[in-house]
Amino acid sequence: MRSPLSSHLPLVPLASPVPGVRVLLITLRHLAQAQGIAKVAKAAGIERESLYRALSDRGNPRRPTLVAVTKAIGVRLTVEAG
Repeated sequence: MRSPLSSHLPLVPLASPVPGVRVLLITLRHLAQAQGIAKVAKAAGIERESLYRALSDRGNPRRPTLVAVTKAIGVRLTVEAG
């Protein structure tokens, strides 16, 4: 099921690792906040504080966390070779 928010998201190019990852985390954080951090954390199976930490400016979430959060938000991450 596609989130209504996801239909309005631009493609975010991650050309350079650090700024691109930061943009990704900020985007996911805004989407999670729009749907309710507690609700997203529960759906993702992680603690609310852990979600805040993972999606913070200094966040460094593991792949399983990103997968769980994106599923809970209703978006899909795609990686393409450029």
